[in-house]
Amino acid sequence: MGILHAMKDTMKAVQQWDAAGLRSAEALLVGVQHSSPRPAGARRAVNGKGEMAGAVAMRCVESD
Repeated sequence: MGILHAMKDTMKAVQQWDAAGLRSAEALLVGVQHSSPRPAGARRAVNGKGEMAGAVAMRCVESD
């Protein structure tokens, strides 16, 4: 999945949450050093119910 596709998926989720009246926050991976499972520009959003969209690391790490 490309960065642009992932960004659109995250934005779509945030827009849906906003329309439903849910608060949300978004993280943006601005840079990486050495090897990384996701490139700079990767995004992760979470809403007040704990639902998530996107990824900035491997999913098992983010859920912890």
